[in-house]
Amino acid sequence: MKKNFFINIIILFLILSIVFMFVGYIIYNTEEKMLLNENKINLKNDLLDYGNVIRKKTDKMIDDSQFLSALVKQLFITSFNKPTSEDFNKIDLYNDSIITFCNNRNEYYGIKLIDIKGNEIINIHFHKNGYYSFLNKDKSYTNESDFKDAIILKEGQVVFSSITDYNTINFYEPIFNYKNETIGLLVIEAFVNSIFSNPHEMNLYNYECVDADGNYIKSDIISGKVSSNVNIQEINQALYESIMLNKQDFFNANGVFAYHKKIYLHNSKVSNLDKPYYIINYLSREYYENLNKLLAKKIIIDLIIAIFLAIIFATSWGAFRAKEHKYKKLLTTLAYRDHLTSIYNREFFMKELNSKIENNIPYSLIYFDVDDFKFINDTYGHSCGDFVLIEIANRLLKVLRNGDMVARIGGDEFNVCINNITDKNIVENILERIKNKFLEPILYGGEEIIVSFSMGIAFFPEDAQSLNDILVKADTAMYYIKKRKKNGYQFFNMLDEKDRYNNKLHLST
Repeated sequence: MKKNFFINIIILFLILSIVFMFVGYIIYNTEEKMLLNENKINLKNDLLDYGNVIRKKTDKMIDDSQFLSALVKQLFITSFNKPTSEDFNKIDLYNDSIITFCNNRNEYYGIKLIDIKGNEIINIHFHKNGYYSFLNKDKSYTNESDFKDAIILKEGQVVFSSITDYNTINFYEPIFNYKNETIGLLVIEAFVNSIFSNPHEMNLYNYECVDADGNYIKSDIISGKVSSNVNIQEINQALYESIMLNKQDFFNANGVFAYHKKIYLHNSKVSNLDKPYYIINYLSREYYENLNKLLAKKIIIDLIIAIFLAIIFATSWGAFRAKEHKYKKLLTTLAYRDHLTSIYNREFFMKELNSKIENNIPYSLIYFDVDDFKFINDTYGHSCGDFVLIEIANRLLKVLRNGDMVARIGGDEFNVCINNITDKNIVENILERIKNKFLEPILYGGEEIIVSFSMGIAFFPEDAQSLNDILVKADTAMYYIKKRKKNGYQFFNMLDEKDRYNNKLHLST
């Protein structure tokens, strides 16, 4: 019983642990989704802000290019192809103006003027601590695709080049004279890092920027200088596919949590020849790892709480069940035990006898009656009588085997069932042991009380095949000995027919 009880507690503990852990897992996933959704929103908003910063920077550069191209018109340069002596003076003045202009900027690597045939007119580059002219008269841009695209643009339009070897992006804008004739191109070379610099250096996020082919322009994650020949496909194939195949803007796999978006380096001022770029905004690895550590710590705490709750519930249930079992046992005792002697009562004894009959289990029934018990009550009082009954029950239990039963049927009457024994000699031996057990007087308040019995014995199935029949026959035998001499025993099957009939008469009176 105890073994099954503890097994049930362990099973309940395991079930509750699984339930609580499942609830903890749901809470963990919910909290993880809430945190990631919160970071998704933050990543998206920050990237949109970052994209606006990039466009503002490039719009400013476009404004600069439009200012410098408009300056040519103001100087009334007729042509870079066949400049007059006056045009040369104006070009020199323009050259000085550009140097002054560049020295007030830190975004530009240099500025060029190219005539309509692709020859350099002005080439100013940053060198050490300032800007200087580095004109290369042998350099021709005629066959370059960016030159071909830009030379046919209308006024106010710009072409963006790919990343150059100098880690710059070129802005190509056509230059017109006062007759609105295309006389060449203005080229502004802007530092990539200036355009794509992270405006939030202390932010939780890292940025990467790749071109339309997936080549890196800038990375806060990859250490060392990033050149355009490093492709994101080599670093993160899944992210590359997410970007290039226009999958969901959010990416979360293999410890990488990011938001990516296609952007153009303009608002609305440039031509449709502008090339797209992709900005990728990552949760910094340190923050992401700390986030996972926080969630892992949370689930460990939830797991401990779940186990703790399971232990509390299981032990509480176990205590409740133990208490319930105790009360059931008590109720059983009250229902089947004699309230005075604590041995079996009549109801339980009869139930067990009947069960043995139904299962055809042989037994001997001994019907006890205490001799002169009324005298004990009248002489010493009912308290003494109760004490004597309790002592009788205890002594009978000491004589009998564990498998035998003793019950108080009522008043001073007791019944004993000797299980699986119907041999007269063996039963007689047991009866003698009972008689000897009561040769020793019962001590009560300094008084010595000698107790004897009148005992009748009947066998199942030899003497009777029903409960009522065996009870009547054992009682008949007991009544016979009580009327004759007391302090003795009588077997029903040893009575002659006359005594069997005459002694039955007392049952009807």
